[in-house]
Amino acid sequence: MDQPEDWDDSCFYPPDNKLTLDVEAFRQDMVSAHNRYRQLHESPPLTTLQELEDDAQIWAETIAAKGHLEYCEHLHNIGENLCSIDLITSVPSAKEIVRNWYKEIKQYSFAEPRWRRGAFHLTQILWRSTTHIGIGIAPVPGEPRLFVVVRYFPAGNSNFPGEFQKNVRPRMSLSSTESSNWSQEDYSFVRTYSGRLRSFAEDAYI
Repeated sequence: MDQPEDWDDSCFYPPDNKLTLDVEAFRQDMVSAHNRYRQLHESPPLTTLQELEDDAQIWAETIAAKGHLEYCEHLHNIGENLCSIDLITSVPSAKEIVRNWYKEIKQYSFAEPRWRRGAFHLTQILWRSTTHIGIGIAPVPGEPRLFVVVRYFPAGNSNFPGEFQKNVRPRMSLSSTESSNWSQEDYSFVRTYSGRLRSFAEDAYI
């Protein structure tokens, strides 16, 4: 697929404003943000996989050309999270995007672990057996928007019996050392839900 005329290998220059996005830094921040939340739920860190990233980039460009978000229907054992970034006033950070997905924890019950419509971004982020991640980013032609595609391998959100119980664990408590590495907003949010989540710990997994 041909790149848009205003495409740059390192930064996006949205039309009609001066905002830029460092693509590689954004990708690195996205992986780091995933791994911070995964650590809280006893999930091992994700590492990038070039093939996964290439596929995510192709799909990001495909749906950007269409102008609307669309999940790929032809993935085999690959998970997917999508989002649209509005560049009118500011560029949301990768951390903000992952934090918004993580806030779906309000919709998830660790006492009754299963797929939930309002929490599937969250559960894919935390899925323990997922090991690799790839991020694609593409500008929507003629609009101050970017589409972000995040691919995961192996895919999460399997609804076979016991899979959610095994792969999406309750949140651990934050030590004083760990909490010092979080922003006040992040820490306040995580702390707010920690008591409720820990109360489900005994029933949530074996």
